[in-house]
Amino acid sequence: MAKPGLSATDIGRFIGASPAEVNRLLRDQGFLSGDPGAYALTPQGSRFGVHVQNDNGYGGVAYRGWSTTYFDPSILNVLDAKPENISQVRSDLADYRLAQRIAAAALTAEADEEYRRRLEGGEQAVHAAGELDPKRVAIALTGLAVTIAAGFGVHRFVRWRRQKRIEAAAVNEATPPKDAPLTDPE
Repeated sequence: MAKPGLSATDIGRFIGASPAEVNRLLRDQGFLSGDPGAYALTPQGSRFGVHVQNDNGYGGVAYRGWSTTYFDPSILNVLDAKPENISQVRSDLADYRLAQRIAAAALTAEADEEYRRRLEGGEQAVHAAGELDPKRVAIALTGLAVTIAAGFGVHRFVRWRRQKRIEAAAVNEATPPKDAPLTDPE
């Protein structure tokens, strides 16, 4: 099946920009709306583009789906891809990525601090408690007793079964085979 138009990568090859820069340029000029990874066609963009759903052909947990937006080649005539516009988009993307990294670092620092606070509070709680819960101890001891009894029962069964096999083998050795020739002891 042929592609229904130009992707952001294809447009980027014509204008000398990355796919992310092309998408940002399309968004800034009103053809797309949304943020990276979640762009949608605007009414103006719908005149030039189509949104196509793709998948990897698998089902269940292996299923992966994604969408791609393709534009009619005539978008190149309407898109204002002057070098100064592309330069501005590059600067905006750099600022956006920096803001994303700062936000992620702040969230990580906050999560680390929360983890340390809970860890310190948890250690104090363990030391403060210092007592065993009698109900949990009883449950643990009961589980241990059942496990030991089951192990002993299995051991006894294995010994009994082995003894039965030894006895059966002894009986088989003492009994001559049915098709054995009869001989006179002389």
